Amino acid sequence: MRETTAGTAQLPEVDPPAAMYGKAQVFQEAEEYDEAALHFEACMGLDMQINFHNAVVQSPRDVTDPTQPQHIHNTFTDDRQRPPKDNHQTPDSSLRFECVGMSTDSAVERQQDRGQAVDEAYRALKRYQINHRRLEFLIDDHERSGGYGIVRKARLHQSSYLPTWLASHHYGPPELVAVKQIKISVADVKSEIKRAFTKEMLIWSSLEAHPGIARFLGFYARDDFSEAWLISPWEPNGNVREFIQKNQLEVPEKLSLVYDTIDALDFLHQLDPPVCHGDVKSIMTGKLPYEGTFAEYAIIVKIFEGSRPHVDDESRLSDCLQVWELMTRCWESEPGERPTSGMCRTAITFLPRCPPTLVDHTRSPELLENLGDLESWKGNYDEGLAYLEQALSLYEQAGNERGVASVLRKQASVSYRHSYPLKAMKAASAALKKLRNMNDPLATAETLYLIGSSLGLRSENANALEFLKEALEIFRANSNDIGTVQCLERIGEIYRWQMNYTDAVSNLDEASHVARRCGDKLGEARVILVLGSVEMDHHDYSQALGLISVGCDIARKIGWNQGVCTALLRQSFIKEQQADFDESEKLARESITLARRYNSSWRLAQGLLRLGYALNHRSQLTDAAKALEEACALYAEISHVSFEYPETARLLFHVKHAQGNFADCLRWIDVAIAEYRGLGDKLSLFHCLLRKGSCLRLLERFDEAALHYEASLVLASETGVNAQYARGILSLIVKTSITWERTGIPPKPRSLYSNNKSSVLCDMKKLQRRIPQIQTASLKLKISPGELRNN
Repeated sequence: MRETTAGTAQLPEVDPPAAMYGKAQVFQEAEEYDEAALHFEACMGLDMQINFHNAVVQSPRDVTDPTQPQHIHNTFTDDRQRPPKDNHQTPDSSLRFECVGMSTDSAVERQQDRGQAVDEAYRALKRYQINHRRLEFLIDDHERSGGYGIVRKARLHQSSYLPTWLASHHYGPPELVAVKQIKISVADVKSEIKRAFTKEMLIWSSLEAHPGIARFLGFYARDDFSEAWLISPWEPNGNVREFIQKNQLEVPEKLSLVYDTIDALDFLHQLDPPVCHGDVKSIMTGKLPYEGTFAEYAIIVKIFEGSRPHVDDESRLSDCLQVWELMTRCWESEPGERPTSGMCRTAITFLPRCPPTLVDHTRSPELLENLGDLESWKGNYDEGLAYLEQALSLYEQAGNERGVASVLRKQASVSYRHSYPLKAMKAASAALKKLRNMNDPLATAETLYLIGSSLGLRSENANALEFLKEALEIFRANSNDIGTVQCLERIGEIYRWQMNYTDAVSNLDEASHVARRCGDKLGEARVILVLGSVEMDHHDYSQALGLISVGCDIARKIGWNQGVCTALLRQSFIKEQQADFDESEKLARESITLARRYNSSWRLAQGLLRLGYALNHRSQLTDAAKALEEACALYAEISHVSFEYPETARLLFHVKHAQGNFADCLRWIDVAIAEYRGLGDKLSLFHCLLRKGSCLRLLERFDEAALHYEASLVLASETGVNAQYARGILSLIVKTSITWERTGIPPKPRSLYSNNKSSVLCDMKKLQRRIPQIQTASLKLKISPGELRNN
């Protein structure tokens, strides 16, 4: 058994627990919270069966705002002044009530009660007292100095009287421990030292086991409190600050330490009553806040002046602005504006992180895959994929199927993030195949989300919704708020694309509520931008601009550059609709600069399209054509299907037409026709055929012009569009070049976006098979009767 100085000694007589509990209630009503807490805790130490929840001592702020944890500040500092009991009592009158309105006898009695409560709580902790003869301090360079004491390395032997070898034989080897020797000066009031020391031990000894919190082993203190020590297991890597300074850690490794710290803080804040640490260092920088400022009053002045640390490349916080944004919110002067520990944990959960590697300097596959994710987030697509390929190779060599699935999922995420949906679906499908055989529901849900989102980029909306809803069900079943938000946001966006605004807003509102509740700033920004787009679709541009501006601000703070680009592009579109072409151009150029910096091909193409519109409206045709040609080249490389590519080609046709460059006109209108054909957009295809026919007429290619007008008539009959203009133009075609007859094809109205594609789509051979009456000087195709019957 482990020997302590308490041994079997009889504890002195103490007040009955009921009387002690009554005194605690009196102190609580008088707002003497520390004294009340000590009395309650003394009752707990005497094993009194009291409901701990009912013994929670709260300040007036805690009562009115239960979401804020009770702040148990560092016990070796002066107590802060308590707030007045009600709104009519000023701090001065409260002090007067305590110091003047109370009799000397009452003050002395209360002081005695306070001392008695401390003594009884201290005696209840005697079972943790360790004989100092069991401690053997080691002479090395491991002595550490903290704000309130010196930490020394020691061996804790299992006996204070047996020889070391015999004690080790009977009770086991000594344990390496950290002994925190409290700084005590002759000027300190020993009763206050005892009170603070007792309070810290009461809190620490009552904590449950948690991997992020040092275990309380015991204490030693002289009777006169000229010495007081706290004892915990020795951590060979030191504290976080020392560990970071000794090791050259990568950003994902630092983020792992950040997450572990926040997880421990969240554990403390969830206790009843909550416990606040009050002494957390900056892990990302390895420095103390306001490093170099030693006087406490100088730090206080800086805080009240609003002076805050700033981001720089050296601190590496610029690599992960989400952490920086979280830190700035934690520094808010108003407590209600600060995030809870749970919100902080949410903000870090999905950032790329892995435990530090201490064996050697070789990068582990876990570190490589998280570095790949980080580089992708920063916009470095090629660098991100290179890291992931290295990680995949190492996992495959080790036969680690779970690691392989993880890398495939991250490859899919990187490709989706950079708008390569085909690559994303290929990697995600391979990951899903492996994950189906593993018990990893969250990784499976994340993979389903990536497949669904990639299908959405390819306008395969029905299939996309199926995958996204399956992912949403899994995330909800596992109470994963971040996954829930990202699925609801994508589902809402797809419903918006389908013009199903009721379901879109329903899903987006739920996503917004969950994101705000859990502190998911990235999810919140995503949802706000889509809600702004809904208002934009309804032409409520004022409301849309307000929402998009809020989403843009959040995106900037957390370093979500793709979101910033999206916001700028939508703002540019709105300004264009409001005929503010100068501002539209300015916003488009800003988005282009950002997209080039972070290698976002899709956002760059979108920015160039918006710039092309602005320049075209201002009749700057040469610059407009240059921007639009670059945009078309980018869209041709991107594999997802959208209306943006044919829209860009169509606009470029108009610019070239205005320049009188009719030969180039045909090239770009053909691109638009081919893309609209693939999308099944017959209405847009109809208009493109008319424009191409007009261009061919100007080039005096009358036979081809007539064929395109004929094709537009076929589409008009299928869609129910008025084709009077096309018939009129066709009748003006030179008679010597073409003989045109009415085909007598009855109109058959269909959906404008029907998947049943017309068999006549600007292909002259197919057109003549459909309308054999067409005869031209240059087009003489031999058509067999069998071909006509088959058509």
